[in-house]
Amino acid sequence: MLAIAAAAVGSSWFAYVENQRGAREIARNYVDAVDTRIRERVDGYFAPAQKVTEIIAASMGSSELRRPERRQLDCISRSYLTASPQILNIYVGTDDGSFLMISRTEGDGWTQKLVSREDGAPKATLSKLESGGEVISSHVDPDDQFDPRTRSWFQAARAVDRPVWSPVYRFFTDGGLGIIVSRRFGGDDGGPVAVVGVDILLDELEGFPERLALGDTGLAFIVDGDGYFAVAPGLSGSDADGGARLQVGDVDVPVLRQVYDRFLIEREFSGLFKVDGGWYLVSFSSLREVLGRDWWLIFTIPESALIVFVETSNIYSLSASAVVAALAFVPLGVVAMQSLATDRRAPRRRLALERVRNAAHLSRPFQCGACAT
Repeated sequence: MLAIAAAAVGSSWFAYVENQRGAREIARNYVDAVDTRIRERVDGYFAPAQKVTEIIAASMGSSELRRPERRQLDCISRSYLTASPQILNIYVGTDDGSFLMISRTEGDGWTQKLVSREDGAPKATLSKLESGGEVISSHVDPDDQFDPRTRSWFQAARAVDRPVWSPVYRFFTDGGLGIIVSRRFGGDDGGPVAVVGVDILLDELEGFPERLALGDTGLAFIVDGDGYFAVAPGLSGSDADGGARLQVGDVDVPVLRQVYDRFLIEREFSGLFKVDGGWYLVSFSSLREVLGRDWWLIFTIPESALIVFVETSNIYSLSASAVVAALAFVPLGVVAMQSLATDRRAPRRRLALERVRNAAHLSRPFQCGACAT
């Protein structure tokens, strides 16, 4: 019986240790899966914007905004704006200061802003378009002096032959947080250059980490190489273009601060890390291959959130083993009690037997040897 009880307890303890090891392996695999899922989500979120800059740059017949180029830009822009809700505006600015922007409006319509140059002076025409692209109404805004050549997205992209990503800032058109990807085209044989730009809203991407199973105190955010937030639910952004941007050090969240301190010491890390008195599964990974810029994905998941089911199972298993051990000792206790009771009754039984023998001896008839003869 003792061997059975010991075997039950030993087996449960071995299962407990193995379950813990297996749970941690499952947790690490889950972290890798979350990392892959977020990276794919980020790539899928920004890829259409970069793709449309490449298509427009390759398909525009000229770097000037003449009527054929405007029709081409309008057609491509409306197609991508329809398919990609994260894209807010698509536009082209040229070396002579001309500008054309197509934007989505509420419902099925579009708005178009065209800035042309007449004797060097800007003329801004704002138009409303129906879903098919036909102009419903338009008017000239004499107060609009917009010049794309003065904008950072134009200047940065014009200087290099590759896509350029802006910092996170707040769009003037709708007040949402976002970034711009821009790319130059034209300029062959020293001719004029144009730059295509795409505004990307971060609203939908910011909501994505909240839909992940990260536990009550888990976090997921994206920072740039200088510690400024690019994506973090309820935290990222800036007040305006060129305004103050929020850094990790400005946020009073102990878990976030400790995780970021570890990130500064060791980048490209994935594993267990003790944060604020508890163990967390932490992952740092670069998004440079995805976005071509120095952005980092950081997320944490409390270990307890991933292995709680194993801990519960282990508690049940150990409890069951304790019950088995207890049941194994019950027969031993019964045997011991019976043995003790038997030992206690033995003297009384011997005394009673002796009395019976004595009584039997006294009850025999008296006989003497002489009479018997």
